[in-house]
Amino acid sequence: SGNKNAIHMDKDGQASYGLMQVRPDTAKLYDHKLQGLSNAQIGEKLKDPDYNIKIGTDYLQDLSAKYKGDLDKIIAAYNGGPGANKDSRDCPGSLRWQCEWDNKEHTIPNDRGKDHPGYGTTRNYVTKVNQYYSKLKN
Repeated sequence: SGNKNAIHMDKDGQASYGLMQVRPDTAKLYDHKLQGLSNAQIGEKLKDPDYNIKIGTDYLQDLSAKYKGDLDKIIAAYNGGPGANKDSRDCPGSLRWQCEWDNKEHTIPNDRGKDHPGYGTTRNYVTKVNQYYSKLKN
């Protein structure tokens, strides 16, 4: 929403920072000078809009190359992390972020909080980004 100081606590207890909601572990992959800094120190650096956008766009560029331009997979990996595009164990033929269940019987939804964080947020994010992208294209 354009807030350079935004901090979001993810369901796994880690925080995402700044305009592009970059996590410290992701930032460390793209800026080796961050090694040895605490997550809070990295978070402060990520509040600099130029720095945050540089890290975020570098990450998106790498995801685009990895997923050969498949927008859904790029968006899902950006939001849900590296495991989002692995095959689902509970929904054969789907990716993890696409499956709404936490068991093969499909009786336990996988986005019910701490014990079953699932990829509900990622499913919503992919839909939302695609809607914005479609509006911008037109």
